[in-house]
Amino acid sequence: MPIVVDLPRAEPASRRDNPAPFARGTRPRKVGLVLGGTMLCLIFSASVVALVLNPAPAPRFTPKGPILVVGDSLVMQTTNALRSWAIPSVRIVADGGSGSAPCDWEKGYTDPYTGRYEKFSQLLQTIRPAAVVLAFTGNPGLGSIARGCVNASVHYTLSALLASYKRALTQMADEASAHGARVYFSASPPRNPATPAGAYTDGAKDPEYGFNGVPALNALYEALANSGRGQELHWTFDPYAAQYVSTSSLTWQLTERCLPWDGSMCLNGSVQVRAGGFDAIHLDADGAGEALYAIGLVKMPLEQMTGFSTPSPVASGLGR
Repeated sequence: MPIVVDLPRAEPASRRDNPAPFARGTRPRKVGLVLGGTMLCLIFSASVVALVLNPAPAPRFTPKGPILVVGDSLVMQTTNALRSWAIPSVRIVADGGSGSAPCDWEKGYTDPYTGRYEKFSQLLQTIRPAAVVLAFTGNPGLGSIARGCVNASVHYTLSALLASYKRALTQMADEASAHGARVYFSASPPRNPATPAGAYTDGAKDPEYGFNGVPALNALYEALANSGRGQELHWTFDPYAAQYVSTSSLTWQLTERCLPWDGSMCLNGSVQVRAGGFDAIHLDADGAGEALYAIGLVKMPLEQMTGFSTPSPVASGLGR
């Protein structure tokens, strides 16, 4: 069964912490992937697993529905990679909103760029997922303080942002668990050190502000998973996606070692996986980072599903 991605959106231009990943209206050169049995073997092989430190396993579960991935613009960047896969017996649905935060999804909001109404509880009822991956990188949200977001028009504090995330993510995880879904808090990739957290100046000397990708976000996600309620309901902190586009200890790096499908993007054994420059959080525009990040988003749920096994290697092409 092919993977389904329910979000063919365009990424809008916005603040530097959440810019359009493809600058000046250009279309990115994508990694053309043929991903079948061979790709799945690579996902679970030592060549890919070696990129990360393996987290402690959670109990296996029986899949009774799709894997639902919800998040912000980084989830949007992965949709092409997810769309190109074909995983037997597993359906994956990804939904991301540019500039969005958990507060938006928990209360419901109208995406200002697409006009589409988004609400997490409605997705649960429609998709009925077996697993939910929550992948947010630190946007303050598009909603008002009254709706649980922070006031992005002023220099808000990190503690206010974390409080907003904790409240909304706890509610979303509770809702997912009540629907029988396994919950994964996906770690945020680390922030670009060229854009210090809080107030900073970009390459054009323009004032910017934000906390995307700061370590405190991942500390929060891990604390939620390790809380009494998290342990009771098997909430899981999942570092894979972030580690695949950074170091295993979740520190910044612009490149990763090349993998078979990187083709001509591979230079001297390395390939760029992050946007770089003064972009705080996004993946590269060519698609190498999106492929790795997409693998990481679904790797742990797939590994923990009972009845799921890696297909035998088949003759299929990888690359362009």
